[in-house]
Amino acid sequence: DTCLVYEYIGGGTLRDHLPENAPAPAGLWERVAHDLLAALDHLHRKQILHCDLKPENILCLPLPDGGHRFMLS
Repeated sequence: DTCLVYEYIGGGTLRDHLPENAPAPAGLWERVAHDLLAALDHLHRKQILHCDLKPENILCLPLPDGGHRFMLS
């Protein structure tokens, strides 16, 4: 039998953190861009393409300082 085990990311998705009728704070986009570019760089170095980039596939890991780390699923 094969089993996959994933880390639990309890902060929801990027879609959950986007304000509905207002622009998102600039600091949010800076952190999202930094984390996503690092993830995409890692994937591309392994010759893997992520063909479904969207806010629902970006997970938010809450950090002890109140910020978030964004992870690509």
